[in-house]
Amino acid sequence: MRRTRLLVSLTLGLTAGGLPGFQVNPGTPTSVVFPEPALAQPGRLHVDILSDRTTGFDEGLPVLEAAVAEIREDGPDFVMTVGDMINGYTRSEDEWRREFVEEWAQYIEQLGAPLFPSAGNHDTRPGSGNPGDDMGERLYREHFGPLYYSFDIENAHFISLYSDDGLGPEWELHIGEAQLAWLRDDLEATAAEHIFVFLHRPLWMSERGRWDSVHALLAATGRCRAVIAGHNHAYEWFPERDGIQYLVLGATGGTHSAVEFAGGFDHWCRLTIEGSTWQIETKIVGGAWVPPDHILHADAEARRLVERLSNDEAGVQTTLQAPSGLNAREEVVIRLTNPLETAVPVSLELASGRGDGWTMTPTYFRRVLDAHATDEFTAVLTRPGSQDPPPAEPQMNIQYQLTDSRGRAYPVTLRRRLGWQTQVRILAQTRATRTVDARREGLEGWDGAMAISTPTWGWAPWETREPAGDVRISWGGEDRIHIFARLIDADPVDFADNHSEQIRSDALVLRSLDASGEEQAVAIFPYREGPRRALRVLEDQPETAWPVVETVEVAQRRHNATNDASEEFAARYRDVRLWEVSLPVAEWMGGDWQTREPVAVNLEVLDNDGRYFTSTRSWAPWWGTEHWALVGFGPPARPASAE
Repeated sequence: MRRTRLLVSLTLGLTAGGLPGFQVNPGTPTSVVFPEPALAQPGRLHVDILSDRTTGFDEGLPVLEAAVAEIREDGPDFVMTVGDMINGYTRSEDEWRREFVEEWAQYIEQLGAPLFPSAGNHDTRPGSGNPGDDMGERLYREHFGPLYYSFDIENAHFISLYSDDGLGPEWELHIGEAQLAWLRDDLEATAAEHIFVFLHRPLWMSERGRWDSVHALLAATGRCRAVIAGHNHAYEWFPERDGIQYLVLGATGGTHSAVEFAGGFDHWCRLTIEGSTWQIETKIVGGAWVPPDHILHADAEARRLVERLSNDEAGVQTTLQAPSGLNAREEVVIRLTNPLETAVPVSLELASGRGDGWTMTPTYFRRVLDAHATDEFTAVLTRPGSQDPPPAEPQMNIQYQLTDSRGRAYPVTLRRRLGWQTQVRILAQTRATRTVDARREGLEGWDGAMAISTPTWGWAPWETREPAGDVRISWGGEDRIHIFARLIDADPVDFADNHSEQIRSDALVLRSLDASGEEQAVAIFPYREGPRRALRVLEDQPETAWPVVETVEVAQRRHNATNDASEEFAARYRDVRLWEVSLPVAEWMGGDWQTREPVAVNLEVLDNDGRYFTSTRSWAPWWGTEHWALVGFGPPARPASAE
């Protein structure tokens, strides 16, 4: 019966307030009642703690299931979380509820103990990102409970804070004024011997977190023992501050590093309080118990310094030329930087198993960098000539071998794509004029268009994993460009009510550098009806302020496999869609494109599945305009050009 009561309170919600003899102090309204914990041993509290489950894919669900089974066997009095229990960030209430039921509640009901959650950003932030959209917070209060609350049990006081409070258009992370006032009153009202605080984001790590006001309130009690957070998906034990122990948990089924000593392991924790003593223990899911200071803050900070190195600090400094049918040979300059206070061994090699035929001389490189030292050396990249389409850029793995405070060695690997610059000459089609027509069985001009290589694809973990598809380009004469896209798109999205600078719809974005080197961009929304189907992108302005580009024609339709050469492609994926976009060359490449040859441009394919984040696939690498494709018109300038 106890398990049933827990599931009902999570999924349906009951009257707010609390059961007799057990009072919850909610800071925000809720329709959820927390079941009263039944203590196995009066005078002793046994609390287990779950960390982040957010991952975007289903791979983490078996980990959550295994952790729940271990906790059930452990037999806690109740369970706390540090948030990010569902993926969220969706614009669909139905999707939010589905994730709650299928990816959380059906596992949590097996705990055999009451659950007291903390609100994470994935649990409460809506996919729109628009100011005033409270969908996520409203659904959280309906299904999980109040956004912040507290309760007394035995000689301990438990507080769950809401670390995404007060987020407006600027997305500042802090505890809002109303919550801070609630916390002040709450602390004054409790006489408990021990105080424990749970929240999602470790706000004390952020200069914008405004945590000092919260810490001052906690420290003034003299009874706050620990503050426990999550969010970073990396375990980290901090030094005490004014007698308060700070701890960041890693993940329980969420994405994380594959290196345990870098804080990357699935786990849950046990908090035991008995009389005037308390302790935390950490259990690796499917593994051993480890001490709570398994990963120290100083070691985690060293890891972060390495992980935050930019490509300019650790990477290839040379822009490659895209290979054609000729043999490729490129000398590249590689720079390595050590940001640490101690010497560190660094090695690098080309990533193996990519099948693109690249080799590097020397094949493997290793040296020890002194503290804060920077070094450079030259390597040679080669690839045999081939008539195949241009391969993906070579990828280099730069590995820093770190040693932590306990003498445990572990690697931190920086994966660097070597950006290159494509040079193409686009020939005019035989047919000088064209009409974009979505009713045709095929895309007119597809066969005569030039296929472009778009190897740079960044998956957002909360987006649907879909194949990249094909993108082609042609010059139809009459100073118009035609772009074709044959793409997998399981969830076509047009989010017109977008008050953000970030595009949250499916789109094509055409970028160019004008004669002064300034970036210009046009965003085209193939699924949008009405006048705002093509917009001029204004830097630092929300999409609702972007002006309309009226000279763009767009057609899109579902793929018909029977009348297209890609029948095998379509048989695998049912949701194949075809786009055709026609626009004046000047809209993409600037009004002086005829006098500037070649022109630096980029083309991006954006995929959004109704969430906050958008996956982007681009013709040229996104990390620098120096890698953008150089496009000219007319006959090839030289045989080595890619066509």
